[in-house]
Amino acid sequence: MPIPYFLLGLTAGQFCLFENIKTKLLIILASASGLISIACWIILSKTYVYPSYKLAGYTLKDQDLTNYTQQLDFYNHLIVITSPFIALFYVSVLLLIVKTRLFGNVLAPLSFYGRMALTNYIGQTLLIWVSLLIFSKHHINITDTLFICIIIYVLQLIASTIWLKFFKYGPLEYIWRLGTYMKRFNNKTPKTQTD
Repeated sequence: MPIPYFLLGLTAGQFCLFENIKTKLLIILASASGLISIACWIILSKTYVYPSYKLAGYTLKDQDLTNYTQQLDFYNHLIVITSPFIALFYVSVLLLIVKTRLFGNVLAPLSFYGRMALTNYIGQTLLIWVSLLIFSKHHINITDTLFICIIIYVLQLIASTIWLKFFKYGPLEYIWRLGTYMKRFNNKTPKTQTD
């Protein structure tokens, strides 16, 4: 699912849909998707299944394990069905927040992270993989993974901001453009001259 979402976001960015969208339309989208998202969250909470076959295998009998795996499969299908509505709610609310002056200035650094979305997505996957290799001998709980993800996100936000001071596009975005347009172009940011 992340690849279609990534391509959809890239397409929306190419056509400047986020910059040109009207506030009234955003309010309608946020309201409608918010109501649908509430229904989705209720359905997901009612059908929630603890996501561990290994744990279930130790505690359940064969028939119960079969029922458990069917319920988990059903829950995973529900996540795929409901996630576009929930994602639309998050995006529309974030766009509404960014349109306000106060939050727009506070959240402005996120634009650097977004401009390097492909690089950050692949980089995040690699950094999480490396982190798991480093900490594989230690027990990692959910709180540990939260802190690892926050640290990786902050590092990528800083790296994206620094990178885009010198270059127009992230490394993988540049490669993507080379493949798309089949020609080389200058990736360096022009230096501004001061009087």
